Amino acid sequence: MTPPSTIGSTEHSVARRYMLPPGACDCHSHIFGPSGVFPFAHQPAYDPPLSTPAVHRAMLDRVGTARAVIVQPTPYGEDPRVILDALGHDRARLRGIVAAGADIDDLRLDSWGGGGVRGLRFVAAKSVSGAPMPGAVGIDQMLELGPRLVERGWHAELWSSLDQTLEAWPAIERRQLPLVLDHMGGFALDRGLADPAFRRLLALVREGAVWVKLVLCRRVAMGASLDVLRPFHDALIEANPDQLVWGSDWPFVRMGAYAPDAGGLADLFMEWVGDAALIERILVHNPIRCYNFGAIA
Repeated sequence: MTPPSTIGSTEHSVARRYMLPPGACDCHSHIFGPSGVFPFAHQPAYDPPLSTPAVHRAMLDRVGTARAVIVQPTPYGEDPRVILDALGHDRARLRGIVAAGADIDDLRLDSWGGGGVRGLRFVAAKSVSGAPMPGAVGIDQMLELGPRLVERGWHAELWSSLDQTLEAWPAIERRQLPLVLDHMGGFALDRGLADPAFRRLLALVREGAVWVKLVLCRRVAMGASLDVLRPFHDALIEANPDQLVWGSDWPFVRMGAYAPDAGGLADLFMEWVGDAALIERILVHNPIRCYNFGAIA
């Protein structure tokens, strides 16, 4: 029996087949609430699942992940307090990616770094209506902030289509800005493996120029099989496994009954990779390098 390869299961419903290696990290999850303490800057078009630090910690324990990177959701805009609070609950186990515009002052950036923040998130992906996501900080501000991120040893995390990333790539490269791409780089699934944009992504990964998150969620239509992603997943690993990290995207906002099980996604990753040494590199060693899971600065 193979692990489920269809988005459509519910939390706690998938029997586990594999044990994650010690020190494994979920590099893409989110915290919401409590709403009375951390109000949204922009009202989301969905009901955020219950994902307080305590619920998040229970999920990590259930899945078997020793560490996690929590990423600021766009409804909080440029207010990172919900992430900073979560980091304060377990600084050894957690790192954070928050959102800020180019007008942020250096003292606040340095303070966040001391609390476990290791980068800023930027979003160029569009909402389901095709409009910019409310609360998103875009690529222009990422480029403006780039030198300040480099000074701190931070990276920019970008959620965008691959076409948008490649259009901005010359400016990113000039700034020597470390870049982590969400959701497998945002390639166009329907254009296939031979798509020049995907081949360019593989070249950048091969060169060590970008990191890519192996996050399967939102890469196929809800209810569709994830198996169509396997060739792209394999190609990224073949290009350079040292530039890849894995993430669940828990708590799976806007997915309702199609929300997957985080443990099932971890099992699917291990099934697809197959090699224990590669699994450990991607789940354990790469996050240490990318997110500096050493002493807090």
